[in-house]
Amino acid sequence: MEDFLNNSIEITCTNSGADKEGTLVQNGKAKLILKGSEIEIKDFKVKVDSEYVAQNPNEKMYVITINNNTDSDFLIIRGNIYVGSNRILEVSPSVVTCDHIDNATFTLPHWVQLSKGSSLMLYIMIRTTEENFMPDIVLSATI
Repeated sequence: MEDFLNNSIEITCTNSGADKEGTLVQNGKAKLILKGSEIEIKDFKVKVDSEYVAQNPNEKMYVITINNNTDSDFLIIRGNIYVGSNRILEVSPSVVTCDHIDNATFTLPHWVQLSKGSSLMLYIMIRTTEENFMPDIVLSATI
């Protein structure tokens, strides 16, 4: 018994604002609820691909560059894009898992993982008539 007491592990927990479903993360009007061992990805940049030539003048290509500067590999990457009255046409490479009127949630395929210290680019096609439109985006990663 003394050996058990001297070599036991103490586990303590706190509730840091998480509800039964998980912690809500938000960027503008884009929202995700973190699940299990997910973390919010904060190191990413979004820009319009000005060299992309669309057949429809209202289509724009956006490039998201995700940087993994953590000590863990990103095994699964999810995201939510808020576009308001605009329309998401495609997120590549990914599977759009939930397409709503003003936003879409997507998950990258299981074969797309992001090792620590590396970067990844996603491509988003959006139909918009707004000249300077920039979508709200929030990203998470399972580590």
